[in-house]
Amino acid sequence: MYISSDFSCTDVFLIIGIALCPIALFILLFWFLRAFFMAVRYQIVSRQHINSNKCYRCIYYTGYEELKCTVNPYKALTKDANSCLDFESMNHSQTNTIMSVSKSNLKLNRNH
Repeated sequence: MYISSDFSCTDVFLIIGIALCPIALFILLFWFLRAFFMAVRYQIVSRQHINSNKCYRCIYYTGYEELKCTVNPYKALTKDANSCLDFESMNHSQTNTIMSVSKSNLKLNRNH
């Protein structure tokens, strides 16, 4: 095979592009898969954290970053929170009772 010495600049860039394209695609694929698996791992770890910490199931948990718990704000979402003496489970029956009482209070206040 005879290689001519009159390569133009476009030919050189074309050869470099053909050589580097598979490498660039492999790097992009690796980056995408790594980001995907890191996101999946983050979701699994956060689910485990939620299930292991009982603050998320407590009636005093607010969900706000500034005030996580109305009773023990410094203890909320830490290891110390698992032994919290003020923990009260959030049941649907309790929330429905609270809602019905507050609605009945509103009706009474309107009548007076």
